[in-house]
Parts: sequence; structure tokens; C-alpha cells
Amino acid sequence: MLKKEIRERVIGGLVEQGVITLTEQLEAVPLSSSSTETESGPSAETPSDAGKVYLTGEYSPQSSAGNIEARLKVRLTRLQLEARERETHSQLQHQLEMRKAELQAETERAVRLRQLELEASNKGQSAPRDSDDKEEKKAAESSLLPVQDASAEHTPPTGPELPLAGGAAFPVSRERLSQMQEADPTLRECFAKVWFLHNAASM
Repeated sequence: MLKKEIRERVIGGLVEQGVITLTEQLEAVPLSSSSTETESGPSAETPSDAGKVYLTGEYSPQSSAGNIEARLKVRLTRLQLEARERETHSQLQHQLEMRKAELQAETERAVRLRQLELEASNKGQSAPRDSDDKEEKKAAESSLLPVQDASAEHTPPTGPELPLAGGAAFPVSRERLSQMQEADPTLRECFAKVWFLHNAASM
């Protein structure tokens, strides 16, 4: 027997006994029908249905295990990506350091070559300058020497001269002869021989 039939019989008995009036019956009918529709609707669930929904819902053991496995996979993938990023970063850092060292070595080599070129050019310029300095020094030294005129050799010495035979005079003054003999005593004998030979030739 359906619930609707049971309800109608109960309401009819209450009306016959005078417990409720017809007006109350008419007001109760829509309410009962609406409550019936509500109870018989698709949203009504029995305790067994509620248990089934709970078992197959979000918090079921199977879904929880699946979520844990998915999280583990995501975590593992993230760790792998982080490891690859660190490896790539270390490789790039190593390449950058090597390139920096190469550039520094090339710069030092270029600077050293430039210094050698400058030193070589400075040496090449200093060599002619040294030769010029030497020539200037020689010229200065030669300018300090007494200039001898060719006619001075034939100019008779001034001052008293040594008398020779025949009225000739010895071409050396007495002062010069004394200075020469004081400077070198051996010249006395040489001059005596020259004077003797000159007088002997004139006889």
C-alpha cells in the first residue's frame, strides 16, 4: 500500500470522527502532496544511498590513494626539472668563467705586445740619439784644442835665440828650450848634438 493511500484513509477517518474539518483537510492536502513530492523527488536519499555516496565520494580510500600518487608524480617531475635547471646553470656558469679567463689572457697578451713594441721603438730612437751625442761631444772636444796654423810652423820663434855658426840663429828660443829641458832632461843632449851638427855643417 502506498503512502498516499494510507494518508488519505487517515485523513478521511479523522474527518468522519470530527477531529478535523474539511477546510483543514483542503489546506493539508497541498501540503501533504508537496511533502510527498519532496520526499519522492530525485534528491531524496535513503541511508543506504547516503552510504554509497560517501564510499564513492571524494574521501574514498581509492581516490585518496590516487591523489597521493598524483602528488608524488608531480613532486618527482618538479625535482627532476629543478635538477636539470641547476645542472644547466652550473654549465653556463663554467662556460662563462672560461670565456672570462680567455678574454683576460688575450687582453694581457695584447698589452704585453704593445709594451714590447713601445720599448723597441724607444730603443731605436735612442741609438741614433746616442751616436749624435757622441759626435757632438767629439766636436766640442776638438773645438777646445788649440788651432794650429800652417804658417806657424815657418814663423821664427820670438825672444832671444841660440846663436849658431855663420850668424844663423837656432829656431828655438832660450825660454822654450829651458822649458823643454826641464820637462825632459834627456832633451839637453839631443839639442846639443843638433847644435853641434848644425854648426859643423855650416863650416
